Amino acid sequence: MRFHGRVFDAVTGTPLPGVCIIIGSLDCAADKPHSNPEGYWEATVTLQPYWDFGWQKTGFRLYATRLFSFGQNDVLVQDIRLNH
Repeated sequence: MRFHGRVFDAVTGTPLPGVCIIIGSLDCAADKPHSNPEGYWEATVTLQPYWDFGWQKTGFRLYATRLFSFGQNDVLVQDIRLNH
């Protein structure tokens, strides 16, 4: 299944490239999903009712939440806004 969406700077509203997408209790690493130059991100995970996600970028506060699939295989996540 796939979760996807966009991530923005909460103050300026501009898309944020290079935001690390943290899934579960994993740490950020170069081989983990990251947002592209337009702030788009996606993560493919195994089918479960929910996953814990985090969005992390240097200079911004970590944003973490639990995402639910509700039986869908493709879940569009509302915009994520990171604060400084």
